[in-house]
Amino acid sequence: ITPDNKSALVYSTSATYPGGFYHYDFENKSVNLFSEVNHSLNPDYLSPAKAITYVARDGLTIPAYLTVPLGAEEKNLPLVVMPHGGPWARDYRNYDFWVQFIASRGYAVLQPNFRGSDGFGRDFEHKGFGEWGGAMIDDIADGVTHLIEAGTVDANRVCIIGASYGGYAAIMGSLRYQQMFKCAMAVAPITDLKEWAETLKDRGGKDYYARILGGNGKSVFKTQNPIKLAKSLTTPLVLIHGKQDQRVDILHSERFLEALKKAGKTAKYIALEDEGHTLQFARNRTRILRETEKLLSDYLVQ
Repeated sequence: ITPDNKSALVYSTSATYPGGFYHYDFENKSVNLFSEVNHSLNPDYLSPAKAITYVARDGLTIPAYLTVPLGAEEKNLPLVVMPHGGPWARDYRNYDFWVQFIASRGYAVLQPNFRGSDGFGRDFEHKGFGEWGGAMIDDIADGVTHLIEAGTVDANRVCIIGASYGGYAAIMGSLRYQQMFKCAMAVAPITDLKEWAETLKDRGGKDYYARILGGNGKSVFKTQNPIKLAKSLTTPLVLIHGKQDQRVDILHSERFLEALKKAGKTAKYIALEDEGHTLQFARNRTRILRETEKLLSDYLVQ
């Protein structure tokens, strides 16, 4: 908003619109397009997302977004579950290049706003305390079960993909629900929950440290810690991490690989030389999309 409160620059986006900046004139109540994020991308080829809800095993209602491939019938579809990062954040029904790419290849995409997510009330957020690898992962799995029971999804063709906390969730989901997820991809994942909690405390985030422990105490560092559970991995996994990640150090991926190797397990590992925590560079986004397509083709295509 301008200092004189006469005009503003407004950003708008949707699942099928990459986004645009608009100039709004308060006096004339007029809106004019200023600039678009990607005007060459035709919305007619993008898949709409719809808001859904489902009931978790303890009765909690979980909001989510479901993207179905354009023109596809909601029946017996292969599914990719994409838990968001944070985890104290949430998904919106806005444009997501990764989701749209996956949908364009014929896969449905579920984005669950599991307990602990922002924007659904304090009680909903508090239910995620101490449940990073517990009830929050159960909520994700319950969303898959809901779609399977509804006939929307093929139970034999489900993969889980995520970044940051979503990467942690992809690994923990694979560890806890080995029969459900046929493949997984974790980008910039947190793999040592104890080290991450200590990192947050050192950065002045004592409140976040307490959120990770919740009412479960330090037992979460054993029961909800991927690096301590690496020997249980059976799901095909792709690990991707930026070498310049200042948020979640690449050591999380490297040490998890070491734990897998020690347990006689393997995972495909890709280190992005110039990437940080988020996918800032087009070449790295392209790399991840190619790896995503290959992973899904290898394990979900019948």
